[in-house]
This record gives sequence, structure tokens and C-alpha cells, in this order.
Amino acid sequence: ADLGEYTGESFIAALKERYTLTPYDNPDTSQSRIVPRTVQTADKPLHIFHMYLGGRWYELTAPVKAPEKIIESLDVSDLQERVLDGMLGIRDPRGDKRLDFMGGSYPISELQRRVDSGEFKAAFSIQPVKVRTVLDVADRGEIMPPKSTWFEPKVLSGLVIHTLE
Repeated sequence: ADLGEYTGESFIAALKERYTLTPYDNPDTSQSRIVPRTVQTADKPLHIFHMYLGGRWYELTAPVKAPEKIIESLDVSDLQERVLDGMLGIRDPRGDKRLDFMGGSYPISELQRRVDSGEFKAAFSIQPVKVRTVLDVADRGEIMPPKSTWFEPKVLSGLVIHTLE
């Protein structure tokens, strides 16, 4: 992500007004996700995701508000609402050139590389959405947020949309 008018320090300061930020030292960067160190309980659910900025990983946590829709309880929705749109003005995550996505099979080291190279200022890593959650969203007639799901193996699109006669 591009931080717009923020410096690294001012971005972290602004995030601390919205989240609990904890430095996350030595994550396993060979994996495709970072395992949260913060433990949440059923009676106190938390949004948990990770950010790489200035050569350091952080774990960001915030209580989950009572949502009207199930998608509002997702970490990706919280990241979009409070950070991408709320702080950086990225309203269209699909089309905004200040934002890019990497699928779930890439190692975390690739996120770091893209930030360390100067291509981006910060990287965010969210936890995979559980299949049960995707099904619950569909059962309620809601739509998953953009770029919030990654399934493997990928079904060839020709098998899905090709007319068979």
C-alpha cells in the first residue's frame, strides 16, 4: 500500500488510535501467513491482522463490534473500513493503483521484498477466511469483500463458464 500523506511514524501513530499495535519479531517468512500471537476468546472476538512497515512486522488487534452483517465482522472488512478507506482514502480496493494483492500461496518474504525494494510503503497480511464463514455469508445473501478469498486448487474458468451441448 501507498501511505499517501503519512510518514511511517505518523501512520503508526494514527493506527495506535484505532488498534493495539504489538511488534511481531521473527515471523516465519517462508509461510504464506503469519500465525497470530494474540489469543482471542469466543466471548471477546478480535480483529487480528499483520502489517510490515519500516523493516518491522506488527500485529494489529481491535475488538469486533456487534455487526449488522456477517461481513462486517471479517478482518478484511475492518482493514478496508478503518485503514484503507478510513485513513488512506482507498475506497475501491480493486481498482486503486496504490494497492496491490498477492494470493495466498506466496510466502510472507515476498511481501517484505516488495516493501523493502520501495515498490510499496507497507504490506498487510490477513488471516484466511474460514470456509464456514464464506458459506454463512452466502447463506445470508451477502457478498464477500473484494480480494478476501483465495482458494486452491483453482478451478479452470473454462470448466465453469463453458456451455456444454
